[in-house]
Amino acid sequence: MNWFRTVRTRHFYFKVIVVALILCLLPVLASSLVYYQNAKTTIQEELREANGNYLNQTANAMELMIDQIGSSFRQLTLEGATMRQFELFPRGSYYETLSGELRDEDLPMLESYLRGKKQALNNMRALKLSNDFIHSVYYFDSGKRLIMTSDLLVYEPDRFYDEGWNRFPQGDPALPMILDMRSAKTPDGTSLNVIPLVYKTSIEGNVLVINLDADRIYESFVRKPVHIGGNRIGDRPFIVMSSRGTPMLYDDANPVNREIGGSPMWQRPELEPQGSLEAEAGGERLFVTWVRSETLGWTFVFATPLTELYKSVAGVRNTILWYCFVLAAAGCLLALLLARHLYAPIRRVLQFIKSADERYGGSPKGEWHVIRRSLEDAFEDRWSLRHRLKESLPAYKDTFVRSLLRQHGYDRAYIEERLHYLGFDIDWEHLTLMVLAWERSSESPADAESESLAKVHLADTIAEVLPDRWKRMMAETTDDALVVIVNVDAQDLSALFAAAERLIGTLDERLAIGCSIGIGRHCLNAGELGRAYEEALEALRYRGIVGSGQVIYIEDVLLDGTAVFRYPSDKEESLNTYILNGDAEQALRLLDQIVRELGGERGRVHVRQIQYALMRLLGSLVATSERMNLDLAVIAGEKRSLYAALLHKDDLHDAVQWLRGLVQGLASGFGTAFREKNNRYVEQAMSIIHRELERPLSLVELADRLQLSPSYLSRIFKEHCGSSFSDYLTQVRMEKGKALLLETDLKIKEIGERVGYLKSDYFIKLFRECIGMTPGEYRKARSEL
Repeated sequence: MNWFRTVRTRHFYFKVIVVALILCLLPVLASSLVYYQNAKTTIQEELREANGNYLNQTANAMELMIDQIGSSFRQLTLEGATMRQFELFPRGSYYETLSGELRDEDLPMLESYLRGKKQALNNMRALKLSNDFIHSVYYFDSGKRLIMTSDLLVYEPDRFYDEGWNRFPQGDPALPMILDMRSAKTPDGTSLNVIPLVYKTSIEGNVLVINLDADRIYESFVRKPVHIGGNRIGDRPFIVMSSRGTPMLYDDANPVNREIGGSPMWQRPELEPQGSLEAEAGGERLFVTWVRSETLGWTFVFATPLTELYKSVAGVRNTILWYCFVLAAAGCLLALLLARHLYAPIRRVLQFIKSADERYGGSPKGEWHVIRRSLEDAFEDRWSLRHRLKESLPAYKDTFVRSLLRQHGYDRAYIEERLHYLGFDIDWEHLTLMVLAWERSSESPADAESESLAKVHLADTIAEVLPDRWKRMMAETTDDALVVIVNVDAQDLSALFAAAERLIGTLDERLAIGCSIGIGRHCLNAGELGRAYEEALEALRYRGIVGSGQVIYIEDVLLDGTAVFRYPSDKEESLNTYILNGDAEQALRLLDQIVRELGGERGRVHVRQIQYALMRLLGSLVATSERMNLDLAVIAGEKRSLYAALLHKDDLHDAVQWLRGLVQGLASGFGTAFREKNNRYVEQAMSIIHRELERPLSLVELADRLQLSPSYLSRIFKEHCGSSFSDYLTQVRMEKGKALLLETDLKIKEIGERVGYLKSDYFIKLFRECIGMTPGEYRKARSEL
């Protein structure tokens, strides 16, 4: 009675609830039904297309195989002279009947006839070996009354071991004939399923029968694993029906195959050449697709279980129904608590948006406009990040290739995984590396866009000139050098050299780019690419001798007994990194490693190569100092050229000590400069924290305002303050909160908001963890003193 009284007194209220539920549920229910039917229709259409394509591919492959065998037959009988000579040999039937003592006048022609017969047998043998699916070849000569086989044997028709070989329509049918599968006898007495192909020769009554191995055809064309739409379908029902509508090629162990193949529909003359239907077999629903080959006369049937496919659609339907139920419950709850709770979620969303981004803090427009704008900006930022990731993928690819050219500890599994992830189509083994270096001229375009376009044309030209069968990957190592790594066997190096010469000519002709190509020795696997890269660079250093615009192979320019000098480029890069970071200790330790490697090369390479390595190392130090506006000559205390000073050192030991002084002074200078700069960054961060303590500051926001990376700011902050950014921020907020508790009469919630905590519960929790008591207890304890 109370419920009815409530309904009577709040009629409009419950009417609103009912109307809201109807408006919520009806569109969802209608759309779910439409979606369910559309999903089923779409799945059927996709299955029909995918299965039809698969069946057409299989039928085309078999037709192509039959055409190839027909071509081989025509070459043997119609175009080959040996078979026709044997068939037309004068008195061939007479020589077949000769036995016992032979007459002298028959011997010359008999010898010629036997040679022709032997050659005919060999041709039949060759025909059998020309295709893996041919099990045997029979040739029947009606005039000589003999049967020859591809096993180089000859039989009389009455004594031939395969009694059913000639069970095909007689007369003059449209040859060649593709017969249904039959069981053929073999010389050893066993049976084998074969598909006979009957061809007529140039002599009336003579035929050539080619028996195809039906089991091998089934394993190769029907049973092999195939994927459609990412699903493995090799074990699903697949049947090849004969021209009479009986199962011919299928897996007899699968009862579904027997049930589908035994259907009388395949024997109906009005059956369409291609079609599909839903049927039930083996206790489950199947989507059966068939295609008829007019050339072979066979029907290819494939069945796909629909249970798993429809489960996903049914799952979506159940999800929608569950969503309707939840929506109805939510509608009731919203209607019941409309006045109090409807606006609360919107208020919290707006509070979060405005606190996270100050751009929306003073927006004069409505709440829905602010929420929509924030969501649009969030999706735009997400799209931008994905777009930037896609744009940076080529840079990641170049970086990975360059890492393979240095000393590394990557194993095969890691390298192959990286190659697959970055989209490189190249194998781990049998690689050859070449470095393409082009000469810049005053006529070359100076702007960055033109140079980028030229490099794109360069990469396209390389892909066009190199054969498609050579898998490859390319990466730009410097502004005027490109590395090309190709899958080429060692015996194919001559072809690679020829392709490289064509590439040089094509680049000069099309793009007016003069270049030279250095090629390292063949690599057994990708682990040797670093060695091959150094060899290719070493080969390019001989451009001044052999001339530019040439292909230079390292084996062609090295003297006998001379080893390739490998400059430690990776250690040079790490050395400069330590110097820029101001880490003098690590820089000196790495310099000693480089010197030990160079010392180990003495006696193995020419002394000028070691001098060149030291000069190159000095050049990198000079370049590093110039980038940071430091005068390395002043640091070294040299008035003359640094290169001249290095050349005047008496031995390697003096040169190394001199370089150690340079590295020590340069790293110390950088260290001091970086410490001063880091201190300024930390002081700016601390100033922002104290100035904007009421805002919900984060490390990411602060680093973005200082134009630093979050990890770098976190590291220098901890080095300067002795605590992490979050600990320091919490400490400052707690100190400010303590001051407000003692100096003002503000409420705990207001104090929490002034120190950056929007939720008072969280402020109280942190205060207790840091001070040992709640804010209220702290104010009361201090006021009593």
